[in-house]
Amino acid sequence: MTLIKGTVYVDPKVSKDESEKIIFDLTNLLIKYTVQKDYSRLPELVSTERGLFIDLKGYLGIEDLKKELQNKNSYFEIFFFHRNLLAKEKNSSDVRTVRDLLFLAGELRMDYYYESELSVEVKLKFRDNKKYENELNNLYFIKSGNKWFVHRLF
Repeated sequence: MTLIKGTVYVDPKVSKDESEKIIFDLTNLLIKYTVQKDYSRLPELVSTERGLFIDLKGYLGIEDLKKELQNKNSYFEIFFFHRNLLAKEKNSSDVRTVRDLLFLAGELRMDYYYESELSVEVKLKFRDNKKYENELNNLYFIKSGNKWFVHRLF
């Protein structure tokens, strides 16, 4: 699958400096880690002070994230990587993991929504199978100090 830059929505008063490329690269890393079914390096992309939203409601501080990643039946193994585990969890065969959705997308177009110089929401748009596009959460990135971090996953 290919990731391409889409539209950038930003208030003219917001300075976005070189953040577009940084966020693009972080998104590419998240996709790579998901395809490889390996989030062992995910904590490096997460702010130790702010933690990570793993979906719209689920939040993990950095230490809880590290513990969760050690669990063989972790949230990530079920919802991100392994369709058979997700089917069992949901008691349905009509399920798609985040990884499945990324493959279904074909090409991904990345639209940026700058809320400020310190926060950006990213919508991934699918070239193929657009009907599944809304099953992914929008990514959310925050800047802390001089570094950008992922703050919410797909």
